[in-house]
Amino acid sequence: TLTNSAPNATHTGDVTGATAVTIASDVITQAKLANQFKTTDAKGSVSGAQTLDFGANQVFTATITAETNFGITNAEIGMVKDLYVTGDFTLLITNGKKVAGTYTGAVTNLIQIVAQTPTSFWYSISQEQV
Repeated sequence: TLTNSAPNATHTGDVTGATAVTIASDVITQAKLANQFKTTDAKGSVSGAQTLDFGANQVFTATITAETNFGITNAEIGMVKDLYVTGDFTLLITNGKKVAGTYTGAVTNLIQIVAQTPTSFWYSISQEQV
């Protein structure tokens, strides 16, 4: 806790800095978000085993050209990521449990994946309604 001399207000917060005192702001802004929450991994055409790095990206896009199995790395409990995918082939998510929706390969599917643990996931599938 720091107190200034005028108007004698008390301020609390994280104090950082070696030569000057800086009060860290707890306001979350787009600039403060880590890249893993504001970048896209555009995979292009894929098949076989693929990796979704939850620690590196928020959004993943892919067109599957054969059966594709998406494995997930660097997940933390509670992370929610978006996978936009097309392609009329079988799609699997390693250690994933589908809770809603049906994959339709002829259109773009939004698959939202929630990390229950770093190695266990729940996901739902939806498509744009026209």
